[in-house]
Amino acid sequence: MANQQTLQVLSALVSMVHATVAQTGDDLKTLHEEMFITRSYRNVIPPYKTLNQSIMILVAFYLKGINQLDEVEGKLATTADLELEWSDAFLSWNKNDFHDISDFNVPQNRGRIEWKPFEDVDIALKDPALNTKSYEPNGVWDLSSTEIELAYGDVSLNLHRRPEFYLLTLICPIILLSVLAIFTFVVPVNSGEKMGYSMTVHLPYFSPSSVLLYRSTLGPQHTWQCI
Repeated sequence: MANQQTLQVLSALVSMVHATVAQTGDDLKTLHEEMFITRSYRNVIPPYKTLNQSIMILVAFYLKGINQLDEVEGKLATTADLELEWSDAFLSWNKNDFHDISDFNVPQNRGRIEWKPFEDVDIALKDPALNTKSYEPNGVWDLSSTEIELAYGDVSLNLHRRPEFYLLTLICPIILLSVLAIFTFVVPVNSGEKMGYSMTVHLPYFSPSSVLLYRSTLGPQHTWQCI
């Protein structure tokens, strides 16, 4: 009876054991040799097997931050990532033949990709609006909305200045100077400091005035350039 129970336990354990094959470096080496030696893959060949076939490219623009906005010269400097994705018919394989390896990196030593258009290139944007998940807010400008022109791939950023900018650089200094100017009448005339105090208070007015004059010189004729 004990031997029969032992056999039942052993048979149950054997039925629960499944053969597992782990991916090793040799498997990746075999796949790499299959792609680049056996098939002789070349990155200068168009990634399609039919000559008249067009390439579908997925484009994603990730805006990270606004570095500088020069309103006089009409230049906008931003930090962003541009992601291009397409399918290469010569870099496909059956993962069941290589122990379920579904992807591996193919680095290039020069760090850049040179591509010449062989046929028609169709560009499909993942989203008509920019991806702003990694965007860091700017201290002066608020990013109100974004837009991408599907026909030409133009990227549009709608910005508006934060109200804190004018509050801290124009309104508060002018109010403080106006309050200080009232104390000009408190300074005794015979002290000889009345004129000096008055000049000291009124000279800082030129700084906010220069900012206003700087803004007024800007016209709608500027052609913005993105860097």
